[in-house]
Amino acid sequence: MKQLFLTICLLMTGLISHAQNAETIEAKMNEYGHIVNNKQNIYYFIGDDGKVTDVKMSSTIDELLRKEITEFFMELPPFSGGAGKNMVSIVPATAVQKSQGYISQSVSGDKAVNDSMSNRVLATAEAVKKADEVKLQDISGPKVYDKVEKMPYVIGGKATWGKFLEENKKYPPMAKEFGAQGRVLISFIIERDGTTSHVTPVKSGDPYLEEEAARLIKNMPKWMPGVEKGVVSRVRYTMPITFRL
Repeated sequence: MKQLFLTICLLMTGLISHAQNAETIEAKMNEYGHIVNNKQNIYYFIGDDGKVTDVKMSSTIDELLRKEITEFFMELPPFSGGAGKNMVSIVPATAVQKSQGYISQSVSGDKAVNDSMSNRVLATAEAVKKADEVKLQDISGPKVYDKVEKMPYVIGGKATWGKFLEENKKYPPMAKEFGAQGRVLISFIIERDGTTSHVTPVKSGDPYLEEEAARLIKNMPKWMPGVEKGVVSRVRYTMPITFRL
């Protein structure tokens, strides 16, 4: 009887700790909803000891915010139930909610809270510049144009690109398991030999969809390169890859 009572107590403790973590995560994700511009899926993996062992999110989230989110999950108390994989989403708040969120923090009187929010606001502002930062990644070598007289195009046109997607596009198992879908916006450079380089996601809500979109762009059919004033030139291009279940 004593052993049964102890087992029940341990089980109840585990359930309580799991419920508390769930509430903590929900509150934190709602808080982050005030500072992201598009939906973000966060994957976290739980080890045999109940502790979070890994956190995965889109690379389009600013580095400061990525670090904060990672630290939040890694510092959670042990989950009950053993190892597993989970996903939660950060859903952007409305413009009104964002305004209220910033106001409530700024007048809270808690310096630590205000400093933390200020850092996240800064992180958000830096994240908005992501597309512009991509342009600075290739400062050496021939000039990269955003627009040229003769824009590049996939050799074979839409039919070739469509066939390539049909034969090569793979839905990431983890994203499929959790029902993640949406559009990934990829920036890349079309080189003078028609290959792609500097493949960088600039808008993405899921890390696994992002990885697959980048893989497709890196391996896509060759392009007819762009031409500016009679000279074959490097051109920066942005393309959406959509994933639907």
